[in-house]
Amino acid sequence: MTQIQFQETYMGAQFYRKTLPELVKQLTRVADAMERMAAAGEGEGADSSNCSENPNPPEPGTPASPE
Repeated sequence: MTQIQFQETYMGAQFYRKTLPELVKQLTRVADAMERMAAAGEGEGADSSNCSENPNPPEPGTPASPE
């Protein structure tokens, strides 16, 4: 008994012909946007210390202290 390969199914063909190329296209857009954001931040003297109200978040797995 032979098994049908994924690419031989309707959904497999759809994945390789449409979904995967669209995924690559969108990942490229995300990477380009991140590069533009990084380039814009370099010229402004970006300081990550003001990115959060709590610059020293608790370690994962430790309970947060009440404020």
